[in-house]
Amino acid sequence: MKIDGGYILLSRRLDNSEVMKMPPATREIWLYILRKVNHSPYKHLKRGENIFCYEDIRNDLCWYIGYRKKMYTKSDVAKSIRRLREGNMIKTTRATRGLIIKVLQYDVYQDPKNYEGNYNKDTKDKRRKWSASTKYKNGKNVNIYEDFDPEKERERKQREYEKTLKLISKK
Repeated sequence: MKIDGGYILLSRRLDNSEVMKMPPATREIWLYILRKVNHSPYKHLKRGENIFCYEDIRNDLCWYIGYRKKMYTKSDVAKSIRRLREGNMIKTTRATRGLIIKVLQYDVYQDPKNYEGNYNKDTKDKRRKWSASTKYKNGKNVNIYEDFDPEKERERKQREYEKTLKLISKK
């Protein structure tokens, strides 16, 4: 199944960034900007840039309480954009029909190759090797994932359970 509209990548580093300490309106506007900037060059705009106007942002981010339409104020939007600019997350330039917003480091964060574990067909095998626990058995370390057979493991646990029952019944 293909999903229309494309996607954006969100790094888990976002949780430790300055934007997470900003007001909710700023966080929502940040995610809105990430979704709306160009993912490839278009006309005179580069990748990671787009033209925005406050009224469009307000309308796109509206919500309803019953039948009442609620919106961020123009001041909320302006303050949020200022915070993002001061936090070195975006760069703004005035344009005839609004504001050109450029997301700084867009190419770094929106490139799947920069994320650990991508493009590896054998990711599960590598994870298993990286996180493999070892048991100390008969004087040497043994990888517990080597030659692991779930059926044999089940039988071994059943034998241990039966031994335990015999010991308990003898007492």
